[in-house]
Amino acid sequence: MKQSLPILFITLLAAFSSNTFADSQDALTQAVVSYEINLPRVEAYEAALADLVKWAKEHPQDSKIFRDKNNRFTSLEASAKQFESVPAIKDILVRHQLTGKDMTLMPSSLLSSRAVVFSEKRGLAIPPGHFNAASVAMVRSNDAQVEKLLERIMSHLRALRGENN
Repeated sequence: MKQSLPILFITLLAAFSSNTFADSQDALTQAVVSYEINLPRVEAYEAALADLVKWAKEHPQDSKIFRDKNNRFTSLEASAKQFESVPAIKDILVRHQLTGKDMTLMPSSLLSSRAVVFSEKRGLAIPPGHFNAASVAMVRSNDAQVEKLLERIMSHLRALRGENN
């Protein structure tokens, strides 16, 4: 995990610094920039993912939406609605005070904020407007804790996609 994170951050950094990227932010990028994360929400997201992994193991047929590579959505709204359309998943989200939108945007928001902090440590600056400043500040001030949460989050996401089997 620790070896793959720098590669991911370098990839995200390249995307952030690309002039083409700056001129043509897509809907996901705009949503990520406007979506603010805080430590309690990241912790709730990690806990919700842990509950989803448990649920998925108990309900393999119902949880195949996480493993189906053909199950791609063309919009953030469609992806968020998918999370909320399964009653058991919706119950988990409600228990953790999250929405389908949170489940859709949290991974990208967390990774992009972490990428900005990672690049700062290497003396590189990402231009303002390409990240959520409050989210980056939260990651910067809780870096070690966020790194541990991110490791668990990535493990949960791999388990949900069936990559740990």
